Amino acid sequence: DVADLRALAELESRDTRGGAGGLPTPGSMTLDEMEKAMIVACLGHYEGNVTRVAEALGLSRAALYRRFEKYGLA
Repeated sequence: DVADLRALAELESRDTRGGAGGLPTPGSMTLDEMEKAMIVACLGHYEGNVTRVAEALGLSRAALYRRFEKYGLA
């Protein structure tokens, strides 16, 4: 919903590596690093609620759990 999109936009704008609009500069992070950072940020924002995090990221809970394992977040 709109509140989730706003929350994600706010999380993205908080990145301190700083390109335009708070986005990371090209080459400063790998895709995997960005994905892990977004998952960690969403976990904090949604207070660990896996269902809400998965919904916000457009993933199934199973896919989110696979990423937890991939990034050592389990």
